[in-house]
Parts: sequence; structure tokens; C-alpha cells
Amino acid sequence: MSHSPGSNLSRSYRSEARYESARTASREHHRTAAEILRLVFSDYRGNVAVRLWNDDLAVGTDNAPCTLVLNQPQPLRDLVLHGDLLQLAEAHLTGEVEVEGNLESLFGLLDYFQERKLSLSERLHLVRLAWTLPRERGGRHGVVTGGGVRRDRNTRETISHHYDVSND
Repeated sequence: MSHSPGSNLSRSYRSEARYESARTASREHHRTAAEILRLVFSDYRGNVAVRLWNDDLAVGTDNAPCTLVLNQPQPLRDLVLHGDLLQLAEAHLTGEVEVEGNLESLFGLLDYFQERKLSLSERLHLVRLAWTLPRERGGRHGVVTGGGVRRDRNTRETISHHYDVSND
């Protein structure tokens, strides 16, 4: 099958357009995540920072003793929509969320979240924002299958890394 010279140009243009669309969506996801975090952390006076997957610091300072690193938007989406801290722990085990620095600082953050009372309008606004974040998991440690079931590419390594105890 032969292609006219224009068809390669057209294919290249479509590929560039898709790339630019993905970059624009990614920038929008960064802005949305940062807005969610600013709203949720608006009264927070602790010493935990939050960094996004694009390396932007959304909350806190560079010299914070503890930094929560979101390696993709999915854990933030899940936390806002479902409010399940267990999902956040699972995201940490799979590498979607990392903690840099002093883990004990997270206890103060948990206290803050338990005491934080959001108005109905604030909650609705957060849900609306979170709903725009991508729901697909992917990246470094896992993929979502067609049925929405997450399959870890490295389940054995993840379990081994977090649970195996040496006898030495």
C-alpha cells in the first residue's frame, strides 16, 4: 500500500496535535490538583509539604521535614471522592505516593484531616474538581485492565519490598 506524501504530513500533524492535547490536559490536571490541595490545606499549620508528579510543590516549603509526593493524580482523586485513607496507604505501597523525610510528621497531618470540617459548598467544589482528574492508574507500577481491575506489574517485588523480613 502506497501513501501519498501528504498522508505522512497529516499523520505527523495528528500525532503532534494529540501530544499537545495531552500536554494541555496534563497542565490542567496539575492546576486542578494544586487547587484541591490549597483548599484542603488552607488552615494547615503543620510541617508536611505536598509535591505533585510534575515536581511542583503544591503545599508547604522545600525544607519541610516531611514531603508527601503524589506521583500521579489518581490517589488524590480517590482520596477526595472516597475519603479512604487505606487507599492512600495502598498507593504508597505501589509507589503512586511516596513519603520523603520524617514519617512521624504525618500523624499531625492525620489529626488535621480528622478535625477539618468542610462546608457543603467546599465539599461539592472539591468533588467537582476531583472528578476532572484522570481515573486511570498507570505509570511506573501498574495498569488498569479493561474491566477497571488494577494489575500490578511488579506485585511480587512490591510485597517483598514492604513485607519480607530478613532473618539476619
